[in-house]
Amino acid sequence: MKTINNTLAGQVSANIELGGSIHPFVSTYTSATLKDHHVVIKASQAVFSPFRIYTVELKIANGAEPGTYPLDGKPGNTVGLAYDPPTTVQLDSYRDIEGEFTLTETASEQQIDGTFYCTAKSLNPEIRDLATFTEGKVSFRSETSHRQSTGYLRGTLNLPTPDFSSSRPHMSFTEPGFLQVVANDDNDDKNAPRHLWLHIPTSKLGEKTLPISPSEDGDTAVVTLIAKVFYRATSGTVNFTYDEHLKKLTGTLNFSVSGPGHDDVVFSDGSFEITGLSEA
Repeated sequence: MKTINNTLAGQVSANIELGGSIHPFVSTYTSATLKDHHVVIKASQAVFSPFRIYTVELKIANGAEPGTYPLDGKPGNTVGLAYDPPTTVQLDSYRDIEGEFTLTETASEQQIDGTFYCTAKSLNPEIRDLATFTEGKVSFRSETSHRQSTGYLRGTLNLPTPDFSSSRPHMSFTEPGFLQVVANDDNDDKNAPRHLWLHIPTSKLGEKTLPISPSEDGDTAVVTLIAKVFYRATSGTVNFTYDEHLKKLTGTLNFSVSGPGHDDVVFSDGSFEITGLSEA
């Protein structure tokens, strides 16, 4: 498995209809991985009020020639699509069952260009609503000239796989007024990848310590963890220093998630050091 890079915003877009509403998906964060001879593009869109994450994943055979390929969920297909609506648990994820993906250039780890439309069905048989994708577009470029963050974010979870370690965190400023850190766990589990999102209000970057809460009012930091389930931190503390000149964020992080429907989750002994703003 080879991680290509974290890429610019807007490289994956589509209109997604589900449950009678249409959501305009435009990726705000995209990562790409070369895995098992496929380019796996994971595109996420972060939306606030309340904070939630939409994720579209496309798996495209490396070296696939220009042409139109089915999106019908059959094993061995050249292209496959998965969709995770906000707060979706792993077993509720959607997979393509009908549609097409048109490649306009030969697929490679440097470039994916294409359009798509499809219908997707939840893996949970109790969920009968279908997700419909229209006006789908992919314009992926792996260009080393784009600025990327460097550093790490790590800590310990009270989960079956306790170690959380990200060696390629992505840091950028995002509306409505947060410094955003996205950390994908290097301990990759294709069945349940883990991601951590940290948001520090830009108006508080001169502080040294902030409490963590679910509130987005700009007085506290916000932490979201995806680990099979969408978790929103209910309490915790982030101690940090942000160097505006160096664009460097360092500090420690501890938080917990409590609430109905799941056991308490605790992230402890967290630390991070991230330099440079990724282009977004």
